[in-house]
Amino acid sequence: MNKTEHPEDFEQILLRYVETCYSVALALTCDPHEARDLTRNVLTWAWRSRDKVVGRSGIKRKLLAKLRETFLRDYRVAEPVRFARAAG
Repeated sequence: MNKTEHPEDFEQILLRYVETCYSVALALTCDPHEARDLTRNVLTWAWRSRDKVVGRSGIKRKLLAKLRETFLRDYRVAEPVRFARAAG
């Protein structure tokens, strides 16, 4: 976001992507409560980082990348790796 832009402008940009972020979060978590929390976390990150975001271009890409990154780091349950026994 440029320093000349108003926070209200950035808020309107974020509001356009709430449903998209929630839909992706729900697909990732398969749980409405976790999806809501994940979406809230990412939108909070975006709001706090608004001065670092350059312009309006790519905000959707940045939100979805952060959503994926946050999901992989905080929400995904690691499954044990199972190796097949070699025939022999």
